[in-house]
Amino acid sequence: MIHDAIGSSESVRQIWYYDLHDLLKWERTLAATFVFIMVAVVQMLFGYLMLAPRDALTTTKLLVICAGGFRMIVPVFGVLVGHNAIAADREIHRLRLYLSAPYVRREFFFGRLLSRLSWTILPVGAGLLVGVLISIALTEFCLTPLIVFITATLTLASLSVSLSVAISSVVQTSRSALFIALGILAVFYTSWWITSIAGFFTGSTTVVQHAVGWSLLPQRTTGGSE
Repeated sequence: MIHDAIGSSESVRQIWYYDLHDLLKWERTLAATFVFIMVAVVQMLFGYLMLAPRDALTTTKLLVICAGGFRMIVPVFGVLVGHNAIAADREIHRLRLYLSAPYVRREFFFGRLLSRLSWTILPVGAGLLVGVLISIALTEFCLTPLIVFITATLTLASLSVSLSVAISSVVQTSRSALFIALGILAVFYTSWWITSIAGFFTGSTTVVQHAVGWSLLPQRTTGGSE
């Protein structure tokens, strides 16, 4: 059934390999990795300075503050990685050449999707690793919030890349794919901000915010400590 859905695994692997090889330019990879490491360092230190002088510093509280940077930059990065995955080839009429080879459209789509996901994990994973190490160094070790933080960030990266690659497969130009994907993100974040602000004033959170621990505004507490 999986074979029928994605086509030949060997064809998908070939497309994945060649596209990933093109993506793995050391300047691009190093620059993206540096950005995510700096986001992790700045966010962790910012959270530490906010919490340490006047509050009990816990892993959960630190990650709730520090997740904001990742939550903003990861989806945009995913869109930038995936928006030209297929549309760019269509623009220069190279897509027709690929499809004249022994590939079908779904094989080309899944191969490009996997290559973009694979490359995205490198800089995002480096940033997450640095963030986790700093969190362990600054707070008493607690495994659960770290797992939630890592899982949520990687899920967000995967969803944003998948969204942009899917859009790239149906539009004519990379610019159209970029604008549409960023527009969807804008609608999502606008809705998130509205619910976050409403939750701040009503003392409640959405299901997603409660599960992931990623609120844009500090939450009211009803007593007790974490």
